[in-house]
Amino acid sequence: MKQGMVILIVGVVLTVFIAPSYAADSEYAEQAKEKFMRGLINMVSAAAEIGKGMQEEMETGAQPVFGAIGGFINGTIKGLGRFASGLYDVIITPVPNAEPWLLDPPTLFEAEEK
Repeated sequence: MKQGMVILIVGVVLTVFIAPSYAADSEYAEQAKEKFMRGLINMVSAAAEIGKGMQEEMETGAQPVFGAIGGFINGTIKGLGRFASGLYDVIITPVPNAEPWLLDPPTLFEAEEK
C-alpha cells in the first residue's frame, strides 16, 4: 500500500511540475501525443507479435512443428517487450521525449511498411 502511494505521489509531482513547464511549447504537445499513441499502439498490438514470429519461423524453412513452437516462443518474448515498451511510453507521457527509441521499429505497423 505504501509503495502504491509513493508511486502515485511521484506521478502527480512529475505531472504537476514537469508537464506545465513544457506546455507552452507546441512541439512538446505533439511529442507527448505521439508518445502516448505509440505506447497505446504497442500495447494493443503486442499479441500480434506471436503470429508474426510464427510466420517468420515458418518462412525460414524450419519444420512446421518446430517453426510453430519456436515462433510462438520468439513471438511471445517480442510481444512482452513491445507491451512493456508501450506501457513505459504511456506512463512517462508527461516527461519530454528521451530519445533514442527503445524498439526498432517503434510500432509493429511500421515494420510492415518497410
